[in-house]
Amino acid sequence: MRYIKVMDAHQQPRLLIASALKPELLPIQMAVQKALPAYADRINYLVTGCGLQAAQQSLADYLSKTPIAQVINCGTAGAIKPEVHLFEIVSPNSILSEIDKHLVTLKPNRNRQFDRFAKQQGWFVGSLCSSAVPITSSAQKERLRRQAIDIVDMEAFALLQVCRQYQLPFYCLKVVTDYAQENSETEFQQNLATALLNLRAAVIELLKFILKIG
Repeated sequence: MRYIKVMDAHQQPRLLIASALKPELLPIQMAVQKALPAYADRINYLVTGCGLQAAQQSLADYLSKTPIAQVINCGTAGAIKPEVHLFEIVSPNSILSEIDKHLVTLKPNRNRQFDRFAKQQGWFVGSLCSSAVPITSSAQKERLRRQAIDIVDMEAFALLQVCRQYQLPFYCLKVVTDYAQENSETEFQQNLATALLNLRAAVIELLKFILKIG
């Protein structure tokens, strides 16, 4: 398990921000510490690694040793539907994954207050599918589109499963870096820096909402 620790061992973290990759998480960590310095001792950070299995194992191991009250998963995603645009922030209201050849749907903790907040922020609200393999072909993408999937990642479903086991509130924010197609890796690399600027700003606003700041 790999994680970035920002707290003294004697302090009790209340909120965890988890991302698959260190390059996704470090800019967010730096932005949070700069924007919300008074709350730095209430936030921990976890790099889960890529993929459903790695994410599940990392978060489960972390929560077994560290008291956490809420979890935020933030990171990058590929767009499946044409209505979802590059650099857009997505707040999923349903998170799916394929288990035994059947799509299973989980619902993140949401209420009307959060739904109003997400709408005010202008975030896209839709469905996210956590895939066991990268989606890099038109055929894969079309299959997900027919299932009414808006975006795709490789971790959120597993993280939500673990949070349900621990009965923890789970928030999820994704920023679109590519169109989940043959050249998605190139798109990802080209768009990552700009996408992370949007994600950083969105995470700050979400933290203000959760921590009731302002």
